[in-house]
Amino acid sequence: MFREQKDKYSRFDENGIPTHDAEGKELSSKASKNLAKMFEKQATLNKQLAAKLAEDAHFLDKLKAEIEQMEIQLAEMDIQP
Repeated sequence: MFREQKDKYSRFDENGIPTHDAEGKELSSKASKNLAKMFEKQATLNKQLAAKLAEDAHFLDKLKAEIEQMEIQLAEMDIQP
C-alpha cells in the first residue's frame, strides 16, 4: 500500500507501514499512528472484498456493469462524472 510511494517514504516496518520519510527522517509517532490506522482500514476493506468475491465470483463484474449504467445515465443527463 505504501511501498510504491517512494517519493514520500524510505523505510518500512515488517507490515509495510512507513517508518521514515523520503529524506530518511523517522516519522513522528502521530504520523506513524495515522499511517497504521490507514493500513488497518485498508486491510479491513480488503477482507470484506475478498469475502464478497468468495460469495459471488462475479461481484466485480456486476459492479463494473453498474458503473457503466450510471455513466450512461449521466451522459444522457449531460452531466460529467
